[in-house]
Amino acid sequence: MPGVPTLTDRQLNRALLARQMLLTRERRTALDCIRALVGLQAQVPRPPFIGLWTRLPDFTVAELRGLLQKRQVVRVTAMRITLHLMATDDYLAHRGTLQPMLTRGAGAILRGRSATADEALYHQVGREFFGKTPATFDALRDFLGAHAPNSDVRATAYGIRCHVPLVQVPTEDGWCYPSSADFLLADTYLKRKVSMTPGSSEALVSRYLAAFGPATPADAQTWSAMQGLRETFEVLRPSLVTFRD
Repeated sequence: MPGVPTLTDRQLNRALLARQMLLTRERRTALDCIRALVGLQAQVPRPPFIGLWTRLPDFTVAELRGLLQKRQVVRVTAMRITLHLMATDDYLAHRGTLQPMLTRGAGAILRGRSATADEALYHQVGREFFGKTPATFDALRDFLGAHAPNSDVRATAYGIRCHVPLVQVPTEDGWCYPSSADFLLADTYLKRKVSMTPGSSEALVSRYLAAFGPATPADAQTWSAMQGLRETFEVLRPSLVTFRD
């Protein structure tokens, strides 16, 4: 590939570490850092605090707690159907784009339990149950068991998790969330309608490359669990710098 620069493994490694703010601590706010990274893995409450402390010299627990309490940052189901901390504006912008991935992931996990795979039911029950009062998924499963004892309760609850936009509600716990945290409908929590219309993947892929590049379509698909991103890269190609390894 004449004219295409070649990156060594070390150069590729250092580029990733630099974009991830892991070569040196950078003087940014926690909110700026979370935006730059698109999302911080938060399946367990503590790692985002450690991740921000690793990157920012003046970071304090109180800074992230304040962002969560002010609803500028949310803990939500996002890439790879796992919990992430995301800036609220990014969540609002990209939630619809992630929905096909969430739908496909739910279908793969619930394969063979097709009687429960009813998207209309997920939205009806999920929005009613989580629409006004924060509640845990244990409470949801108890509710489903009481009102539909012959249904596949766990499958229905998982379908709701993947189809209904929900936000975990922070508390005064040391890491802001107990092990079994409450969820609330995102529309209610944010007082804004969360669009569920699948959007263009180009904006999300551009953000991914800024945080993790140089990277391949396969890398982006692994990070997001989205499919068909090779076509997205091709659309973006005129605005990208291309390397080979």
